[in-house]
Amino acid sequence: MTERLNKYSRIAAYLRKSREDLDTEDTLSKHRLQLNEYVAKNGFKHVEYYEEIGSADSISKRPVFMELLDKVEAGAFDAVLVVAFDRLTRGSQKDAGIINEIFKDSNTLILTPNRTYDLNEESSEMLSEFESLIARQEYRQIKKRLKQGKINGTKEGKFTNGKPPFPYYYDRNTRTVKVDENGRKIYNYLLSLFLEERLSTEEIAQRFNIEGIPTISGKPNAVWRQSQTARLLKHEFHLGYVFHGKFRRVNGHHYRENDPSKIIKVKGQHEPLKTEEQHWYIVQRLEETRLVPHRARKGEYILSGISKCAFCGHGISWYRDPKNRVYLKKCRHILPDGINRCNKNQGCSEDVILRALRADMEDFAARLFSKSQDTPKPKNGGGKALIALQTEAIEKANQRIERIKELFIDGMIDRKEFEKRKKAEETKIQAAVKEVERLSQSNEFIDEVKKKERMKRWAEIDLKELFEGNLSIREKNEGFKKLIERIDYKREGKEIEIEVIYK
Repeated sequence: MTERLNKYSRIAAYLRKSREDLDTEDTLSKHRLQLNEYVAKNGFKHVEYYEEIGSADSISKRPVFMELLDKVEAGAFDAVLVVAFDRLTRGSQKDAGIINEIFKDSNTLILTPNRTYDLNEESSEMLSEFESLIARQEYRQIKKRLKQGKINGTKEGKFTNGKPPFPYYYDRNTRTVKVDENGRKIYNYLLSLFLEERLSTEEIAQRFNIEGIPTISGKPNAVWRQSQTARLLKHEFHLGYVFHGKFRRVNGHHYRENDPSKIIKVKGQHEPLKTEEQHWYIVQRLEETRLVPHRARKGEYILSGISKCAFCGHGISWYRDPKNRVYLKKCRHILPDGINRCNKNQGCSEDVILRALRADMEDFAARLFSKSQDTPKPKNGGGKALIALQTEAIEKANQRIERIKELFIDGMIDRKEFEKRKKAEETKIQAAVKEVERLSQSNEFIDEVKKKERMKRWAEIDLKELFEGNLSIREKNEGFKKLIERIDYKREGKEIEIEVIYK
């Protein structure tokens, strides 16, 4: 132990198991044992442990380590203990530089069972740089071997990509993918509902929720969604294939590979759960029943794509009657419980919405282009203060929800009371979020740069032409979309309200 430390020194012990680690034993347990022996040997009394499973690629993807770095930078510790220097990073030279600077500026030591690093000493700094270079080179070789191993495994029909899709699971003893028998029943039921009863993917999700069928995650409050049933139906893994290269990673983000020549697709060693004929019919039906119709994507209606239900937040569709009159449909989207539908918002004529929208847009434009001295000054500390109040309200509501969950878990309240209280807090959060958004988009509160950009967009569009001109429906739709983020529509009885959120 270095002379700078004693048994009362503040020590942070950091343990990281990389997802790329090849050993099959419990790496974290092995490392924890090593660090505990070091702590006991040196008699340290004040040790905080930080553990995570994270890639060595980038420190930004390791939240526990980022939290630790913040504390190191603030001078919270005298030293950080790791099993080896490369546990801090094997990633880029940039990451290594950030770590070195923080440890140097805070005068924090790095401890390992074999060596102590003081980065303010030239010899330690040179050694750390050399070891970082070696670690990065070793890491590249490990990644290269892992990638080639996955490619070779896929070509042999083996599954090499983490967790297989439902209802399969990976048997570590036999190193093969098997079918969970309870999951098989659910999957076969899914196929029969879609292919035989010809229910839509949304109707199937609703049926599953009504019948209480366990979700893929198995979490108690989780519900089936249309997107889940659609993915399960069209997934080719259930057809018996394994893949490599379907997605590519660019700057930490995953994108679907569009070049078929770069994708390896072979018959797998696992059991198929559907036939080629079934898969063909599934693909055809999904193509026929896509939720977003072609006319909506092409902007067939003036307000396509920006009309939202103020109660549930989903987009609302439009339709044209036999007399060529356009109406906003009644909202019937599935609510977060996965069973019930939004049944609050009745539809109305497009003309009614357009009249209200024109009045709102003309008023907004007048305020936008009014002289600065005529613009009302924000009170109570301005927009930032008002936004801060709403943000605080959201945070407090989230805290109350957590306390309500604890009461439910402890048996102090039943599920009905839990849902009632939780819904009340979620309603407050939704209202506060909308208010934050409104304030953030208000002419009085946005910064000058954003205001100039907004004024430029509005100056390019003639509102009278947009509402009365001979523009095509698609041109009008594109014009509205340039200025409007969304229109929240609300109808209770005969009372109709719209709230416009501008870009």
